[in-house]
Amino acid sequence: MNHPASYQRKGATVTPIRVELAPNDKVRIRKLPWKAMALGLLAAMAVGAMIWRFSPLLFGTPVVLASEIRISTAVANPLVEFVSVRGSVVPMASVTLSATISGQVKEIFVAPGDNVVSGQPIVRLSNSALELEVLTAETQATEQVNSQRALQVSLASSISQSKLAVVDTKYQIAQLRAELDRATVLADRGVGTIVRRDELAGQVDYQENRLQLLETAVREDISLSDEVSASIGQNSSLLSEVAERRRAQLDALLIRAPSAGQIGSFDLTVGEQIGAGSPVATVDGESGFKVRFTADEFYLPRIALDQEILLDAAGEGRLRVTQILPGIVDGQISFDAQFQTPLPGLLRRGQALSGKVIVSDDGSKPLSLPVGPYLQQTGGSWVFVVDEPGMAHRREIQVGRRTPELIEIISGLRAGDQVITSSYSLFLASEALRIQ
Repeated sequence: MNHPASYQRKGATVTPIRVELAPNDKVRIRKLPWKAMALGLLAAMAVGAMIWRFSPLLFGTPVVLASEIRISTAVANPLVEFVSVRGSVVPMASVTLSATISGQVKEIFVAPGDNVVSGQPIVRLSNSALELEVLTAETQATEQVNSQRALQVSLASSISQSKLAVVDTKYQIAQLRAELDRATVLADRGVGTIVRRDELAGQVDYQENRLQLLETAVREDISLSDEVSASIGQNSSLLSEVAERRRAQLDALLIRAPSAGQIGSFDLTVGEQIGAGSPVATVDGESGFKVRFTADEFYLPRIALDQEILLDAAGEGRLRVTQILPGIVDGQISFDAQFQTPLPGLLRRGQALSGKVIVSDDGSKPLSLPVGPYLQQTGGSWVFVVDEPGMAHRREIQVGRRTPELIEIISGLRAGDQVITSSYSLFLASEALRIQ
């Protein structure tokens, strides 16, 4: 092959190099491995895609994919302000039974969930020391009453004997007076002796003195008998009261249901020792259930009586706030609500429920947008509005009331405007977006 010796190129002289090969010489061309070539190609494609994707952010209007954003329509919606709360089911009325006397569990008559009627036995305790004490007290009371009654009988007998002696003495006096009168007549006539007359007069005086003493004794015995009778009556009443209290203590060992209802918490075993004042069981009344909700103390000024609560689970009805409990515990307020609709199926004590307390519902339907991350990123002062095909432009807005789901639009938008409501983090500094 012939080549010119040299040629001119842009002012420079280039001299070709002539290479001559012998017939047996071989030329080797070095090839890259196919794996390295494939990785290089993929890397080049990725870099190209990144440059194509983000070059608008650096050099012009950002381009976003429609599949990567969320577009919402500004519409008029009822803006109901609410507070999300959680609560648990509790009975409308519940009585906690406690042991008034310590003892050992002897018998158990019910189980949790059983329905009971008023007065039905729930558990029986035993207390040997109390039983012995009651028996001893009753024995002493009986002995004391018997002793007083024996004294009363003895006094009655003494009074009876004294009355008989009085009657007999009066009879003796009458007989002696008659005989004294005859002796006096005979002595005056000289027939009888003065000695006999004086002897009879002395006997009359003796019997009259004896009669006075007997009558005094009878009056004293009667007075004493009356006092003993009154004392017996008082002591009997007192001893009866003491015995009744003792028996009531024994009766208290049998714990009964105070009213009809259902056994709630109950965790006792036979042979277990419990002290006075220890809880035994709870009886939930038959008046139904309510829900005790809790919320952060921040919402205390917004929770009020008669506010409506909507349960989150579909079909579980509505409630109304009936009581706000005083005090704040661990930064939480508590309030009770009663069902305004039929109870949602089978409720159980302690069942968890969640709902929304309606704190504001004036019935209006202001223009609103769904809540999204864009609100925190823009402070609610502007949004991207899709105002022409494939393009979205920044627009200033003014927002008002807010719920966990919606934000009220006071100005800047009209009903039907399409607004990007997803994150603006990649184009916060942009004035417009191109949507592909």
